[in-house]
Amino acid sequence: LHRVDRRQRQMCIRDSTHFLNKMSMKRLAKLTGVSEFYLKRQRDSLAMAPYDPFPHEFEALLGTCPDSELADKTHTAVSTVKSRRDKLGLPPYRPTKDPQQ
Repeated sequence: LHRVDRRQRQMCIRDSTHFLNKMSMKRLAKLTGVSEFYLKRQRDSLAMAPYDPFPHEFEALLGTCPDSELADKTHTAVSTVKSRRDKLGLPPYRPTKDPQQ
């Protein structure tokens, strides 16, 4: 691996500012060649929220349909949906029997 000098690192961080909360620090560091430490420091200095792989606007749907279905809708992994549901203390989806049947 090659070392990135200070000027290159600053240019890379400046050019990647938009992505600081659009993907994980690990992935962004790998793509840019800049350490996670410097990327996180830049994100914090800009008061940007950390990357969150699960869209908050879909939280109301957690537990109302199967995790796999919600994962397809949000373009995230099933494990990400399950993790968020578990974090919020919501039970998994259980289909109810239709009383008219």
